[in-house]
Amino acid sequence: MNVTMNALGWTLIHFLWQGAVIAALLAVARYALRKASAQARYAAAMAAMLLMLASAGATFVYLESGDTGPLAHARGYQTPSQQAPAGTAAPQAAASSWRDRMPEYFPFVVYIWIAGVSCLSVRFLGGFVMTQLWKRRNVQPAEAFWQERVRQLAKRLAISRTVRLWESAIAQTPAVIGWLRPVVLLPASALSGLAPRQIEALLAHELAHIRRHDYLINLLQTAVETLLFYHPAVWWAGREMRAERENCCDDLAVAVCGDALVYARALTELEQIRIRTPQLAMAANGGSLLDRVRRLLEPERDPARQFSAIHADWVTGVAVAVCVISIWATSHAPVRRQTEPISTQSVHLVSALYQQAPEVSKPPRVELRQLRTKLVAMAQAAEEQEPEDKSFVGGIAALGYKDLTIDQLISLKIHGVTTDYVRQLLAAGLKLKVDEIVSFAIHGAEPAGIVEMQKLGYKLAPDQIVTMQIHGLTPEFANQMKAVGYGTPTFDQLISFKIHGVTPEIAAEFKQAGVRELNFDKLVALQIHGADPANVKQIAALGYPNLTADDVVTMCIHGVDADFVRKAQKHGFKDLSMDKLVKLKQYGILD
Repeated sequence: MNVTMNALGWTLIHFLWQGAVIAALLAVARYALRKASAQARYAAAMAAMLLMLASAGATFVYLESGDTGPLAHARGYQTPSQQAPAGTAAPQAAASSWRDRMPEYFPFVVYIWIAGVSCLSVRFLGGFVMTQLWKRRNVQPAEAFWQERVRQLAKRLAISRTVRLWESAIAQTPAVIGWLRPVVLLPASALSGLAPRQIEALLAHELAHIRRHDYLINLLQTAVETLLFYHPAVWWAGREMRAERENCCDDLAVAVCGDALVYARALTELEQIRIRTPQLAMAANGGSLLDRVRRLLEPERDPARQFSAIHADWVTGVAVAVCVISIWATSHAPVRRQTEPISTQSVHLVSALYQQAPEVSKPPRVELRQLRTKLVAMAQAAEEQEPEDKSFVGGIAALGYKDLTIDQLISLKIHGVTTDYVRQLLAAGLKLKVDEIVSFAIHGAEPAGIVEMQKLGYKLAPDQIVTMQIHGLTPEFANQMKAVGYGTPTFDQLISFKIHGVTPEIAAEFKQAGVRELNFDKLVALQIHGADPANVKQIAALGYPNLTADDVVTMCIHGVDADFVRKAQKHGFKDLSMDKLVKLKQYGILD
């Protein structure tokens, strides 16, 4: 095995623990930055990606250089000049294991790595070619109106480069292609399916990518992921970096447009017309749509800030496990005290750092058990200290409203529905649908008022509660009408009272006027026909006491009032019954 193959093989092995450690550091950084801006978390993820590349590169350069310093000699590594002459048999170690023969498999490992890099490189180039085709096929300059809007938005975002806006018949979502001469593709389907303000918000998102040089950074990130593809930590860090990149652009778009709800709605509409976008294009539909909308609806508690202790402990635990395995595997290579062929040499970077005494043949199992116990205790402590999820989405889910659609979440938020409001409704015994909760909020239904109505004996359905709010029915009004003395009115009667203007005061006045056979329905009838308690009192004083409610209604229908009774009496029609008075009026005898 030549020096380069040996160095490359050990570099791939060492990066197992190096990548795990860097991922653990990133997990800790994300937890510490969970309340910081998306830009801070993006910077942490990008720093982790650069550190992964730097650690692997530095390890390869160090090992390939053939350094004869302490680290190189720590495990018997020898340069070609120090190798034994050909034909000289090197003494074998007393105890040999598969770890001693690991360098023999390096050619196979390296060739597999080269094959993986080649395949991903082809995929990388394919995406690049597709984005270039998107720029050239079925495109035309966008309308002058949108060209001007892009210039204005670019000016507000302090973009000095010329940005070209093209309408595309192929692309299904707005996307940015290019770095030095960026092009924003505006799909024809978006122009016909989105409102102008929504299109403007999405264009602001794409211009934010241009301002932040995201196209170039994404190319470099993809190259790192291609070279270090075999390590899960690289893909995890890359995924976090892409998610925070979209969050950063969302924040800039909202800052420029000034309306988070319009932008959130634009994202949901965009999701309905999206197709897969080439990875190298910067599109507005990247990242987790639900998480992005949650951030827009609740900027003070975006999903990245809910980075749980369980997540951090999982990453940390995996990192520690990989480190232990890597150290255990790399720290037990054979010790060659005499010269041996270069094919069996290796540089043990980790073990050289810790070697202060004769090598140990087995890992300290007691210490590993103690470490595992300590990690479990840390995880339990973190779970106990982790605050309850008090976000809007988390709180609603905790109350039983899980798996809500984006439209439902936006509707709840727009109409001011809070978790406390939903909790109070549940406490009132109302398990409502989302649209019913929204309807309650629109009409101002208060849980306290609903509870008071329940105490008065009214078990109301959701539609009845909405009707109650529409007509201004309150528990106080219901209690007052009950106190009038005609029993307990039904809910429909209470609504009828509010519709026709029947009040407790009017009911009391008719009662004081001596109207007999009164009940709630007849009170409504009196009010409908314009009966006046003062007129009833005057008629009673003219010799017609003890009128029934039906008598008063009949009089109102035919226009018999106190003045007509006086006129009849002046003509000598005294002691007439109410029916005859009505006939006098009906046939116009006194006219």
